[in-house]
Amino acid sequence: MIRICLFGGQGGQLPTDRRIYFTMFGTTELRWPTVARQISDMRQAGTGARQRPPHVFVTIFGGTVIKAPTLANEYLELQSALRSGRLTLDDWDRALGTLDNQSRGPSLTLFGGFDDAEVPGEDEELEGLALNRHLGYLSPEASDILLGAVGQRGSSRAAAVRQALATAMAHAG
Repeated sequence: MIRICLFGGQGGQLPTDRRIYFTMFGTTELRWPTVARQISDMRQAGTGARQRPPHVFVTIFGGTVIKAPTLANEYLELQSALRSGRLTLDDWDRALGTLDNQSRGPSLTLFGGFDDAEVPGEDEELEGLALNRHLGYLSPEASDILLGAVGQRGSSRAAAVRQALATAMAHAG
């Protein structure tokens, strides 16, 4: 499927199935799906991370930005997947390296900008953590661990999510 943005803006969640994004004289702002969502969608589609075709991005006189999910979103999605039985921690651990290397696709940018590795800003991260802690979705211990990963990239974020969930599970059980 192709998504076209001309002289305007588009945004949303980047799906796990292949898409072609064409942006001209506009801005496309997307958010990568959480790791748990990627694994679940691949299982449902019957594909593995290695068979997944990459997204293609073409940006001309515009900008394309793809952000990582917030730490709170990664944590809550993984927690939900574990509770429902859709995933195990072993599934999540095995998929991390493969997904990170397979998520990126080819891009062509002319007279514009392209960033596929932006992390959420500090304010966005803190707001998500505070809200979910206040609502009781995040324990104080898990929230503190995730707080330490604000502004981090790559495996540091994944390790914090994994550690926060393990800590919350240990305190709950």
